Amino acid sequence: MKTLTATFLMLLTIAPVSGQSLFGRGGSENSSMFEDRRAPRARKIGDILTILVTESTSASNSSAIDTQKEAALNWTGPGGLKLPGFSLSGDATNEFKGEGTTQRSQSIQARVSVHVVDVRPNGDLVLEGSRVIDINGESEVIYITGSINPFVIPVTNVIESFRVANLQVSYKGKGVLTEGARPGFLIRFVNWIF
Repeated sequence: MKTLTATFLMLLTIAPVSGQSLFGRGGSENSSMFEDRRAPRARKIGDILTILVTESTSASNSSAIDTQKEAALNWTGPGGLKLPGFSLSGDATNEFKGEGTTQRSQSIQARVSVHVVDVRPNGDLVLEGSRVIDINGESEVIYITGSINPFVIPVTNVIESFRVANLQVSYKGKGVLTEGARPGFLIRFVNWIF
């Protein structure tokens, strides 16, 4: 009987044992009873971040050119001889004035949620996402890509666009108003030639 009890106790200690914690989050491997129960910061593929896009750019350029050139030519025969019909003279003047000015400014403000699509070897997160807004037949699409260092992400997972490296924001519209503002085929063809 003693050997049977000893064998049974040895089998119990060798068999795999699993237990559940009162402080775990649905079987999460990285849970701790001291960990904050808020949503974790984005750090792996599939996590979602919100980017506050607030971009404004303006550029201006102006130039002015004023050139003037004069040339004169007088030729007489060798030895100072002036033979009728064998002398040459001419004057040329070239003058150019030009001015040009360009100005451009753009502004966009949006709030777009993006996914982490890749994690680089240095730990940076590659982000990608889009937002489509349809209003009265007008469709507007905001597409965002970029990468971010995970250490600058706050606990709210909301970041400003200036913190995103290699940020690319594409804003396109499609619909009746967009098509109505587009030049016709003939005008686009002429502009393409010139």
